[in-house]
Amino acid sequence: MSTQSPLRAPFTRGALLALLPFLLAVSQAFPAPIVYQAVGPGPTELLEVDLGAMTGTKLLTFSYASRVHALAHCPAPPSRSASLDPTCPRPREDRLLAVGRDNGEVISVKLADLTETLLGLLPVELDGGVVQLACDTDGVAYLTSQDSEDLYRMDPEACDGVTCPVSHVAKVETSTGAGDVDVDGADVTIGPEGYLYLLTNGHRVDRALFRVDKGTGHAFRVGSVATPENSNGLGMLEDGRFVVACNDDKLYELDPVTAAVTPLGSLTLGGDPLKIRDGDLATIPVVSEWVPICRPARFWKTHGGDFGGRPNITHAVLAAAGGSLEVCGQTLVHGGAVGSLESPLEALCVEVEGIGRRALYRQLTAAALNCVVSGVGDCGLLVPDFDTCNTQCADGTGKLGVWECNRRLDCFNRGGVYDWIERTCEIDEVGCHLRPLCDSPHPSLCFDPEGPASGWRDCRDARLNSCTLDGC
Repeated sequence: MSTQSPLRAPFTRGALLALLPFLLAVSQAFPAPIVYQAVGPGPTELLEVDLGAMTGTKLLTFSYASRVHALAHCPAPPSRSASLDPTCPRPREDRLLAVGRDNGEVISVKLADLTETLLGLLPVELDGGVVQLACDTDGVAYLTSQDSEDLYRMDPEACDGVTCPVSHVAKVETSTGAGDVDVDGADVTIGPEGYLYLLTNGHRVDRALFRVDKGTGHAFRVGSVATPENSNGLGMLEDGRFVVACNDDKLYELDPVTAAVTPLGSLTLGGDPLKIRDGDLATIPVVSEWVPICRPARFWKTHGGDFGGRPNITHAVLAAAGGSLEVCGQTLVHGGAVGSLESPLEALCVEVEGIGRRALYRQLTAAALNCVVSGVGDCGLLVPDFDTCNTQCADGTGKLGVWECNRRLDCFNRGGVYDWIERTCEIDEVGCHLRPLCDSPHPSLCFDPEGPASGWRDCRDARLNSCTLDGC
């Protein structure tokens, strides 16, 4: 299964589940999450599942494989006939990719008209072993074999109608060594930050969720997964949480940060209970209307005053947010004066060295301002770790810890890509820090040029007074 973007403002997406006898499809717009699911034991059918009503509708029966245990949404390159105008960008074709259980058939299903195409067969060594499949935003597929602990890569465009070549990536293992990640069963999906998420079953070790680097196979254990029975499908909901298909014929929500499980309930088909104990789950990609814009914390503190008649950009963002932002249990207010906790400068300018919670407050404030500039009202939809780090700052109950939250948010604010394994930040050469404020959907935030520092005097006062996150 595949999920594709960290941005979840206005968009169109559904989740897919492939379980042996039928597969479910999604519509282009929906009032509640919709899931594709295939259920067994065969012949596999494609269904549309509405997670709001928890109902399914049959779409088709797979003709190239009697059993389908792996499914993903894999966008195809644009068709040559998609546009007669060579200057007009041609859209990528929306399709599902399915893998047959018996002979390793790789099947493409075009979502526009539900037509099937046999792309080819997997190599003999993978026949019957592939039950986990996910696709990246570029349409490249990642798959595992239940016969080994190995991760493979496949480009569907390299299939020739007879064979589909794959390349071996690496063995999936944590830093403790081989054998501690059991990839037999369950499923994989790609999260908003680009990592592969692997849900294991309790065949050899306990059920658990892992984040896996797609290039190295290195896995980080998120936590144990307390579903009543083993799982067969994994996908991502539009709010960033995962959905799991379980062998008790029920769906569950799975928190990708804590691995906590919440029951969603059972599905019905034509009024009858729907069995989903065989198959897979996948997600349709997010189509976002927003382009992220970011500035580091030091920008917001130096542009948060009116010295010399220069624009107070920080307070302009608060005004665009409706007048206030909730950060770390505090309310930052447009016009909030230095000497009050309502002032964003009391969050941005305070001495933070060695004081983790104050440093986190600073980075959260910068991230919240960046989300407003980007036009995203719910910052957790743009910054995957924002909500858990905001909770960590407010009451100390977040999963990641203060300093890990600091590193991740600081990396985002500076326009970087965070490596959670090495705990390093690589600044993106075309990152959000390079986009002009005038790209914001808020016309009032078009400051061109952004101008010299306007807040150094107010920031100095905030740094020297007794106002901190702990009180004034």
